[in-house]
Amino acid sequence: MSIVAHLLLIVRFGRGFPYFRSKSKGVWQRCWTPCDSPDLYCFFCTTMWFAWETVRYNLLPKPNAWMVAIAATCWYLTEITGEISNIGIGTVSDIAFRIVWIFYGTNVLLLALSGYRWTKN
Repeated sequence: MSIVAHLLLIVRFGRGFPYFRSKSKGVWQRCWTPCDSPDLYCFFCTTMWFAWETVRYNLLPKPNAWMVAIAATCWYLTEITGEISNIGIGTVSDIAFRIVWIFYGTNVLLLALSGYRWTKN
């Protein structure tokens, strides 16, 4: 289910990228290169990259763009600290288990809030 979520987020974040509108050859290959690896972390990296591009290219209102960028970064950090927790190396894993929920909670909250229209009516 995580892969499906990342694919949907990648599409959501990448919809306005200027290089997707480019007519030059190799644009799509360059943008999707991180997804060519069978490693699941490529999805997290691509999601984080695309999320930060929303800030760079002003693809969303500023508060929304910053929320998705921070949320995607927190999701990536959730995965890293989750792996540290799962390998079971004593105190370090115990601390990582507690930290993972901070990153995960921030990720979920910011992704949910990023869909809200923060502009004045």
